[in-house]
Amino acid sequence: KEAVLREILMVDVEVQSALWRKLAALGNPTNKQLTAWFEHFIKLMRENSATVALFHIALGIDSTFGHELSGFRDRYISILGEGIPAFQLRGNGSKSDEKHRALAHLLLYQLDQVCTNLAFPGGNLDEEMMIAGLVINFRQFMQTYS
Repeated sequence: KEAVLREILMVDVEVQSALWRKLAALGNPTNKQLTAWFEHFIKLMRENSATVALFHIALGIDSTFGHELSGFRDRYISILGEGIPAFQLRGNGSKSDEKHRALAHLLLYQLDQVCTNLAFPGGNLDEEMMIAGLVINFRQFMQTYS
């Protein structure tokens, strides 16, 4: 069962990787482009709410899956770094590089949480405001690390 669950989740990782490549291709996305990208990403996650739920189930079944999720985020950050300089990590293990990596992870974690909140009925947060907050945080990160 765990192997089947992982295979389902890996399909989702590939789909998300393609989405991150589209964002990276923008290079220096405008607020309007970021908003449109986040809206599209959230829409796809909402359409695939069963997979979003599986991520949470996987975490409950296998505690090592959390480490894999961190690895997926590293993958997405690397993809973003191909086009957006702020996401290019040095990988030298320095305190400043680890902080840079941690803050990049936090951005992706925020998006995960927004998707989780909006993908299921009963979420009481305003989608437009959540996306506006994501755009602000993404823009601040880009300004800090570019």
